[in-house]
Amino acid sequence: MNEIEFVRSSLYELYETYIGNGASNQLQEANQLVTSGNIRSGTMKTKTKGRAEFDMWAQDLDTTVPVKSDLDIYLEEGRYICNEESDVNFNALDWWKANTLKFRYLSNMARDILSIPITTVASESAFSAGGRVLDQYRSSLKP
Repeated sequence: MNEIEFVRSSLYELYETYIGNGASNQLQEANQLVTSGNIRSGTMKTKTKGRAEFDMWAQDLDTTVPVKSDLDIYLEEGRYICNEESDVNFNALDWWKANTLKFRYLSNMARDILSIPITTVASESAFSAGGRVLDQYRSSLKP
């Protein structure tokens, strides 16, 4: 049970980091709009000004603290159980992409964590120093 609590606390720490980064980026963008003078009535088109004002209003709504976090809601939801016959091609990254609007920060976390680059290099050749040793045939050029 101790390992489960460790994983849960680590997950919450990572989630808080993602929320902090996302919120600070949104606030920086809003501050750039205000400080650059783009919201003054004479400097931009009415349509663009209205869009900037709406974005600021939406960001104000996003900064309110919800009763439950997205992580709490996700952990309380029922689990997706794959059937071997129908879900042969289940892709977790596609599932998170489809649920981006529902779990905004969690989908970013999943994208960063689950999208580990793979390689087709055989592990034997990747960790072997035999091919990197210079011998008489590899250390000189023919005239």
